[in-house]
Amino acid sequence: MQKSVTVNRPLEELYRFWREFGNLPRIMGYLDSVQVNGQRAHWKAHALKDQTVEWDTELVEDIPNERITWRSVEGAPLTHSGSVHFKPGREGWGNEVQLSLDIDVPNGKFGETAEKLLGIAPTLIAYKTLYAFKSLMETGEIPTLTGQPAARNGGRDE
Repeated sequence: MQKSVTVNRPLEELYRFWREFGNLPRIMGYLDSVQVNGQRAHWKAHALKDQTVEWDTELVEDIPNERITWRSVEGAPLTHSGSVHFKPGREGWGNEVQLSLDIDVPNGKFGETAEKLLGIAPTLIAYKTLYAFKSLMETGEIPTLTGQPAARNGGRDE
């Protein structure tokens, strides 16, 4: 899955947010936490039926203000890799942020399993993540359905 968005904030600020993996649950609705320990991170996501999925990743590449790449460590219960690229936007307006995510689970197709496990269609993960990120960076908040009468899934914006 790969998506891009233009964000009207300084490149350095965008990079700093992503480099601190502990920020990711703020923009990835399915994550409960990401705890960083050096070049590794422990990810915890909520699954359907009050279950959780946990895995570890390692930082593969970190080029300040340009690119961050990570991948799951050997033996993780799911194979997860991702990268985020930063580059100046067209015509000097904002900066482009491109997110690539690859998630695979053992013994099954990602699409079906991820939707059953995380309660979100895989094609929406990168899209929702980037637009939550854009909203947070540009306005300081993320629009949510929480507390709205039409909210689905218990009000969780995933």
